[in-house]
Amino acid sequence: MVGWSAATRGSGSRASGRPERGGPTTSNTSVPPARSTSPACCSTPADWSSASTGTTPTFLTGSGSYDWSADPGGTAFLAMAAQHGVRTLVGFVNSAPVPWTTDHKSCGGALVPGSEVAYASYLAAVVAHLHDVDHVTLSYVSPVNEPDASQPTCRQEGMRVPVSQRAALVKAVASALAKKAPYARVIADESSTVASQFLPEAPHWLNAHGATSSIAAIAHHTYDYPPLPVLRQVAQLGQRFDKPLWASEICCRNERGFGYQFDPTMTSGLWLANTIWADLTQAHDSAFDWWTALSPRLGCNPVADPGCTSGVNPLGRNDALLYYDPAAATDHNETLYPTKRFWALGNFSRYVRPGAVLHQVSGVPAGARAVAFESKGTWSIVVIDDAPVGTPPMPLTLRIPTGRALSPVTAVQTSDRLDLAPVPLPRVRSGTVTTSVAPHSVTTFVFTPSPRHGRPSTAALNGPGRAAGKSGGRANTVQNVRTARA
Repeated sequence: MVGWSAATRGSGSRASGRPERGGPTTSNTSVPPARSTSPACCSTPADWSSASTGTTPTFLTGSGSYDWSADPGGTAFLAMAAQHGVRTLVGFVNSAPVPWTTDHKSCGGALVPGSEVAYASYLAAVVAHLHDVDHVTLSYVSPVNEPDASQPTCRQEGMRVPVSQRAALVKAVASALAKKAPYARVIADESSTVASQFLPEAPHWLNAHGATSSIAAIAHHTYDYPPLPVLRQVAQLGQRFDKPLWASEICCRNERGFGYQFDPTMTSGLWLANTIWADLTQAHDSAFDWWTALSPRLGCNPVADPGCTSGVNPLGRNDALLYYDPAAATDHNETLYPTKRFWALGNFSRYVRPGAVLHQVSGVPAGARAVAFESKGTWSIVVIDDAPVGTPPMPLTLRIPTGRALSPVTAVQTSDRLDLAPVPLPRVRSGTVTTSVAPHSVTTFVFTPSPRHGRPSTAALNGPGRAAGKSGGRANTVQNVRTARA
């Protein structure tokens, strides 16, 4: 497993914990309290205000010099992420500076053909400045975001990069970084959708000479919310080009697809947990990035109607994990409103750390999913139970394939009534772990090697189902197969 993150919108950077990043990651505004091991992220929506005019400020000035004070909000959050222990930061670009866009705006146009080297040099200069002057290291750079979308309405920045131009771009950026900032690598191409864009387009530029050697990972978004068979094709693409895969952006789903809705409930929390499960086990992605941590798009006034932050409405957006009052500057309401997505992500991000190896789990009862991770002898198992509230708890027998005796040390659950809260530890006897899982929940179990001497465990995850015999007598087994590559 590479890691987890959410985006910082103003500065065009993601903060997350990934393998080369190492160690815990944190940001006081976004991490579920108690431990500094969840994704760090932040948001500076004020920096989007100029997008409608197509003149979003960049570090590059019209004279060709640099104004490093051009994005104070974004750079402030970026610095705080680094100060709070985020060891790997990813810089991503929505649009090149206007000298290199066809319409001379930061939206609605395309990257000027032949400008790849100049644009790449600019990116490398920014990365080097952040490192040398601000003491912030970007480990990865994504030179284009959703390259099929130019954002012609200018509600946000965007720049189209044709498929025929992408290989030249990633090679130019990789070359520039190697000279000016060799600690940073390239990821690409962050296509918006999997079925209609990423799968048919990525092979064309990846097949170009030198393209795959120029990138550290192949990145994609999943805004078409692809079904499992399509995600399996993503895994095949990664295997074909022998590169790690990253699910680098997702958000904003309502019951029909991408669109307006604010849903802070467990329904959306379970959707996110199932999405993570699918990306990791079916697409074999080794990193998962949520779009943004903080948003004002509640779709309601929390001061006039305090209860509105806990219910579903059609006016807001499911774009964030945490929300704040859009009128906070005037009404001084600085409360943060967490969603169940926030806590459900914590079921993964707190307990599945960078470098962990993913293992499939077979035989899970209908309506439930599970995935296991192992790191240095410690096993983390996440169980998702989609059964409706009121359904009896689902019994599980856990058998983990290891030659060492294990002890349960953590059991936490997110549900309609719990927020990543402790629940009873499972029982362990003769290498077999037994427990039960509440309906409509996401539960994480952590097992560490037992300090006491004893017979080695041959354990591994079994779930007989909600009723006796429901699984046909088969054991749920953690398969000792690595499916996500660091």
